[in-house]
Amino acid sequence: MSRPTDASRFSQADQWMQETFGSGMQDYLTAERNDLISVAVVEVEKVIRKAAVRQLLVQWRAEDVKSGAGVQAILSTT
Repeated sequence: MSRPTDASRFSQADQWMQETFGSGMQDYLTAERNDLISVAVVEVEKVIRKAAVRQLLVQWRAEDVKSGAGVQAILSTT
């Protein structure tokens, strides 16, 4: 097997970004230059969703709380 070239590594990384985040590196960089704040919010939301943070918070809360008694929160932790 030959040593991977920079072009093949770039292609693999771009394919990974496409599969993971739904857009390739060029799309990400173009969007970042056009609208920094919305890109940051979208990217953070994608990472949180991909990491299943909501499910982890619910699981940890269930492990920490001894019972369901008491005043229920209006807004959930998640």
